[in-house]
Amino acid sequence: MHIAIVLPMRFGLHCAGDRVVAAAHDRGAIRSEVSVPLLGGDPLAATVQLLSKLGDLFPQANAHDGATSLTFEVSEMLKADIATPAHLIRISPRSATGGHDPFSLPWLAATGAATPMILHLPGGHDARGQEIVALNASGLKDLPPATVVAPRFVVTAVGSLLNPEHELQVGTSLLAKFPGANIEYGHSFHHTSFAVRERTAYVNLALREQADAIVTSLSVAASSAFPRARLLVATNCGGSIPLTRLAVTPVDAAASLRATEAVGAAAFLGATSGALSFEVGGTVQSCELDRGLPSVVPALQSESFGKLATPASNVRTASSGGEDHAHAEDFHTVVIPHHEGLAARGAANLPRVDWTMSLIQIANETEMIRAKEAAESRLHARLVSTGVPPEQVRTVESLVTATSYGNPEVIALRIRAIAHEERPLAHNDLAVSHRGEPR
Repeated sequence: MHIAIVLPMRFGLHCAGDRVVAAAHDRGAIRSEVSVPLLGGDPLAATVQLLSKLGDLFPQANAHDGATSLTFEVSEMLKADIATPAHLIRISPRSATGGHDPFSLPWLAATGAATPMILHLPGGHDARGQEIVALNASGLKDLPPATVVAPRFVVTAVGSLLNPEHELQVGTSLLAKFPGANIEYGHSFHHTSFAVRERTAYVNLALREQADAIVTSLSVAASSAFPRARLLVATNCGGSIPLTRLAVTPVDAAASLRATEAVGAAAFLGATSGALSFEVGGTVQSCELDRGLPSVVPALQSESFGKLATPASNVRTASSGGEDHAHAEDFHTVVIPHHEGLAARGAANLPRVDWTMSLIQIANETEMIRAKEAAESRLHARLVSTGVPPEQVRTVESLVTATSYGNPEVIALRIRAIAHEERPLAHNDLAVSHRGEPR
């Protein structure tokens, strides 16, 4: 009996300003790259056009179902629609008068966004998830009639990380009053700051419409070109998630470029740990590597919107000049040809990633250990459900911390798991040793 072993081919695609670049990872190395110019300045149309050509440009991808995945770096396509007004529903024990309140939202003023209408409702829960004040949603009747087909609402409540009941009740009432409304909940984004949760929900809601269009267009085009390939999207933390999740939490991919380029530079060098610096387009970027991935911080510091509750790579930037290059500790500096795209290479090498970030209540150490183990198991199961073998899934970060509320029975879990397919430690079929010398 003859058994054919088919090595996977993975594609990474990136819209690089004036062009869209695709890189193919095949048989343990990054192979050639291809690119197409933007059509009328439309990066999505150019990406769709390139997808239609990949089968002809890489015929081996069609052999034996060899194209296993397509990973898209779309952060430069994602633009928040901040011109459409939104209502911010704030649920807290303190009562206040609703109205325009631009002074409490300096991050909105800096972006030139439409000033939202703010409505305060009595309600909220304490650090243990117990109701502080009963929800009074009667103020919703004061909301003006919708002027658009799908009005936008951001609902954020005090204490919703442990008990989102009041947020969900208000959401139900809003849907009854405004059928088809777009609603984002603060508890969907893990951060102990009410303001950060609200801000993240607002930005995510402003990104969702465009994210829906991107997911639809890329899914149709990619499914036509490679029906069996899994479709993924790069995330801010240096990983990838199923493309369909982009339509739900686009904020998780809104600043993914730096992390993806860092992974591409590390793959170019064959680096897996230590300090990494690389220069693209006259900008020097640096980070620390662990398992070939940049280190991660729990919240993104967005240049436009401030702090957002989404894990992000800790890639630092500084203006510079000169040729594009990459350098890692204990590795040689390598000059990167201008026609090669680090982001496309990085996208082809991104691992699957998933996170669990939550507040939970426990009575003792035994319950804490059980809760952490159960959370890790659920996280691994979610990654396996995306199509990766269980043996490829690893927990790379597992933290249990006390909360700032002074309640020993309330703890915060932060767990990250990745599923890393074989990453190339070679460039264009040239194997690289630990110190960057050809072997």
